[in-house]
Amino acid sequence: MMELLGIVAITGTGGIGFCWFFMKWRYNIWAIFGLHSLMNLWWEVFAVDDTALGGWLANGARLATVIIAVLLTIYKDRIWKPLPSEDDDSDAAPTASTNPDRPAAPRVQPGCETA
Repeated sequence: MMELLGIVAITGTGGIGFCWFFMKWRYNIWAIFGLHSLMNLWWEVFAVDDTALGGWLANGARLATVIIAVLLTIYKDRIWKPLPSEDDDSDAAPTASTNPDRPAAPRVQPGCETA
């Protein structure tokens, strides 16, 4: 039972971590795919363990990989120059101030909504 709880905890923590990486890498799935694939490759090539829980050495290597990935994510703009598409918000939806052809939506005060 404790092994099952450990596996669920490792998997859940990994899922939360991968969500954070996904957001920080501007919703680029390839960064997550690469990190997960390389961690799985290491796990399979060296036959670390039969389950996702692992032992002390496996969890130490996993923790070191996650720390390196977090540091690279935090300092990625200092290490690599951002691409030109990352400098502007061209993916953002146009607003009233950026699109003069479309009038701004009227503001509705709370309690004055119409059906």
